Amino acid sequence: MERYYREADFSYTLGMSITIELLINHPNRVIKVYYSSKIYQNEFFDKLQTLCNKNNIPLILDDHVIDSLSVKENCYVIAYFKKVKEKLALDSDHLVLCGIEDEGNLGTILRTAISFDLKDIVLVGMDIDYFEPKIVRASMGSIFFARIKSYPDLDTYLSEYKDHTPYMYADDGIDIHKLRPAKPYSIIINSPKELKDKITIQKKSDISLEIPLVCGIILATLYAKG
Repeated sequence: MERYYREADFSYTLGMSITIELLINHPNRVIKVYYSSKIYQNEFFDKLQTLCNKNNIPLILDDHVIDSLSVKENCYVIAYFKKVKEKLALDSDHLVLCGIEDEGNLGTILRTAISFDLKDIVLVGMDIDYFEPKIVRASMGSIFFARIKSYPDLDTYLSEYKDHTPYMYADDGIDIHKLRPAKPYSIIINSPKELKDKITIQKKSDISLEIPLVCGIILATLYAKG
């Protein structure tokens, strides 16, 4: 099988757990599944076999495919799946990420957002392919539950979702714990422009927080507010 490239209409999972999650929740997206002769014959492999058989998905023993595509030595399962791009929900809250290029950070943010039931993710000014297998792996399957859309700039996004109240993360904003956001809202991280409504995270030192941690604190706080 060929390696992943951006223009392809497919991507692939790397690992047993993420493949099983994809088979459980979106079996219609799965094209075929490969596994290694080194795989442990345990209950997880039995589950993999059962799900593939149930959904008529080819399960193929092929060490060459596994060795050529895996990024870690302990990767024994790879599933090819169709890319599906879903539209953002008009009445749901959005997380807007501007200029974030690190694949690991994006995967972590996707995982965090889905865990707090925020499924609509906006990527602004980012030349990043969120179906890249490393990002799929870093998201631990969360990408399969997210609705993601890219925009060339923030103004284009804001003009399309005028009913959303935009809140910009900044050092001089209102403490996120005191915010009572107007719904639907857009939480904008790493904004390239100055916006009226700002939020921040009050902390005791001037040490800056990594973007995934910022997103986690903000989303956890808003989730707790209901």
